[in-house]
Amino acid sequence: CTRRCPDLVPAHVAYQDAARRLGGDAEREMVAAYVANEDRGSPVPAYLRARLAETAYAQSNALDALLAEHPSFGFAHLSRARVHRGQGRLSEALRSYGRAIACDAELAEARLERGQVLTELGRFEEAALDYDRYLGARPDDLAAMHEHVALLLYRLGRTDAAMARIRALEAAGDRSVALRMHRAAALWRSQLPQAAVEAYLEILREAPDTARAALNIGLLYYEVVPKDDADRRRLWSKARAAFRIFLARSEPSDGHEQFELTWAVPYRLRRIEEL
Repeated sequence: CTRRCPDLVPAHVAYQDAARRLGGDAEREMVAAYVANEDRGSPVPAYLRARLAETAYAQSNALDALLAEHPSFGFAHLSRARVHRGQGRLSEALRSYGRAIACDAELAEARLERGQVLTELGRFEEAALDYDRYLGARPDDLAAMHEHVALLLYRLGRTDAAMARIRALEAAGDRSVALRMHRAAALWRSQLPQAAVEAYLEILREAPDTARAALNIGLLYYEVVPKDDADRRRLWSKARAAFRIFLARSEPSDGHEQFELTWAVPYRLRRIEEL
């Protein structure tokens, strides 16, 4: 493909990445081919040599030199953005992603990655726009759709829009625990707590080690569903059972779950015992 279409950058990138994963002779032959490749008036050979730089510093210098000669080459701006992002320079990364999109509207991945950086920066409304545009161009990217669901549901509170994405993923055959957790959370946020409990219970039946599902059942029965003391006396035993499952199965993956495991859930269990 690269021989027939010498300026088709995605084919070169795929070849380079595959050769690097294989290593050995495949990688050595690939590197030698690109080192010997003449520029022939195109920015592509220099860009592909820059991708082979051993350090971010060397790649950054090579990209700067390339962009000085070819300032409208979108792929170089995209790689420049990735270098900035890898160095934690997110504001510079955003500017480079913007330049990449301005130079080449077909660079859909620049929109996705800019959306991810905007999410990291807490600029959720702007991030959602980039995800929408990216998924309009790449509707089969299920991983990006999962990210978009999380952004809509947990950051922006757009439950209806998140549920539309969830249904699209389900229609594509996605039965992952992660997606089903999103669906249960969407039901909770849609003021359907009992439906959310049933969704979490179904997850626990099929994936018993999903501790977060047990935690959420406990929270629903502890503080969402009960309206008065009579409800609490009736439902807190269910909350206690769920919290105990969480304590037994939790392997915290973030600070929130660690806090629940260490402090919050034990505190709630003491209150339940007092009642």
